[in-house]
Amino acid sequence: MVRRVQWAAAGRRLTVWGARAALIVSLSGSTAAAASPATAASPATAGGPATAGEPAAAGGPAHVRAAATPPPPRAAAAARTSATVLPATATAAQTAATVPPLAPAPGQPDPRSLWASRPIPAVVAAADAARANAPLPSPIVSTPQPGGIPASCEPRFGGGLMPHSLCRLGDPTARRVLALVGDSHAGMWGSALIDAAAAQGFALVPLDKPGCLLYALSHFSLAWPCAGWYGWALTEDRKLHPVATIVSFDFTAGMQAHPRRTVRRLRAVLEHVRHGVLIVDPPGQTQIPWACLASPSATMGTCSSHLPPTYVPLMRAIARSAHVTGYPAIPTLQWFCDRGICPMVINDTMTLVDHSHMASAYSSELGPLLSATLRPTLAGFDRHPVDRRERRAARRHVPRT
Repeated sequence: MVRRVQWAAAGRRLTVWGARAALIVSLSGSTAAAASPATAASPATAGGPATAGEPAAAGGPAHVRAAATPPPPRAAAAARTSATVLPATATAAQTAATVPPLAPAPGQPDPRSLWASRPIPAVVAAADAARANAPLPSPIVSTPQPGGIPASCEPRFGGGLMPHSLCRLGDPTARRVLALVGDSHAGMWGSALIDAAAAQGFALVPLDKPGCLLYALSHFSLAWPCAGWYGWALTEDRKLHPVATIVSFDFTAGMQAHPRRTVRRLRAVLEHVRHGVLIVDPPGQTQIPWACLASPSATMGTCSSHLPPTYVPLMRAIARSAHVTGYPAIPTLQWFCDRGICPMVINDTMTLVDHSHMASAYSSELGPLLSATLRPTLAGFDRHPVDRRERRAARRHVPRT
């Protein structure tokens, strides 16, 4: 049964259709017609799980299966918008046309530098609107769940077992592989990484597990088998022999408060995987986005957060570590915040679905920018084989935390 929740006040309307539907916040006096439950629950929603038992894709191990091939990056973003975000097809097409592609900052220096990355124009505009306490844009587009990794391609939260076979996303037929290791904050980059992998001719193989935070990698229990998952992920990573392994974890408040310890744990993971590349976790929000945006008095200013004072020191520690160890670190602050202000809505799109998980719609919009940022790093790994130090690191046991 499709669950419908509706709330309206002062001309604002928030409608939620089922678990895989999306949110639309209409701030005008008139509201669009609601979609039928059959439309909202349509299996045509982009990013659905791959069918079990599909034959393995060319160039991959026998236990790796191919998932449905996604459309090109911008087409994928438009398909997700029209299929799941708005209740009427015509309105969806109009909204997709009004959301321009995100552009990098003019004259942006090396995008891998945590020190030199500048906020992209859409973030600057949103932060300026927040400082001016400007009205929210209308409509605001988002999806109610993070990521973009099909549920069948990763272990469940908590005691979920590892998948029986691995998925190949992005370009399923590609011989070159990107692996993804981390918690749900790695999975939330799924839409962007799928688009980036497809654009560059890689198969993306998720090895992430929601709920297994960086400090829990040595913890094992039947209810929370993170140590077992981590050992499995490292084994699969070695079998896949990926060009690079993308690593990302939730930077909780406690982890930000202890940057040296956090960097030490991150470095251990980057040493264990093959060609580790860190995607830095972006700052979160102090309020639940959908609740703030549905408030009758909501503005760009009231629905924004300040950058936590502990975030920048952790970024500096990661930057120093990246310089010393040579493991690339991909910054993300420039895609979410400008001069200490982190708006909930950027480019007419809600950035997060809760305090810390990115909405798949915004993840998809970031796909081309992430692809451009990853390209020089992946090209370098493509040209150089694994060195002895990385082979030794790959054979070590799970690091102490």
